[in-house]
Amino acid sequence: MIRTVFCSEQGDVEGPGESIVVLNLVSSEYYTLNESASFIWRALSQGNSVAEMQALLLDAYDAEPETIREALQSNLDEWTAEGVIVPAV
Repeated sequence: MIRTVFCSEQGDVEGPGESIVVLNLVSSEYYTLNESASFIWRALSQGNSVAEMQALLLDAYDAEPETIREALQSNLDEWTAEGVIVPAV
């Protein structure tokens, strides 16, 4: 069963800085992701590992590696808790 659908406000998830709206089809709740969360969502959607996403974020944003790691993990934990993503087994 498909649990989540996403789209950007402009119908294209390729460009930087675009917001993404995520709809959880089970709970009918939706989430508007900010720029950095949208970046993470796109990277996750493309099958990147956590380490790969962290490297992409480090290249894209001027922040300390620990700050990037914590923000990435926080997003993933929140999305998992909300049932928006399901960890691979």
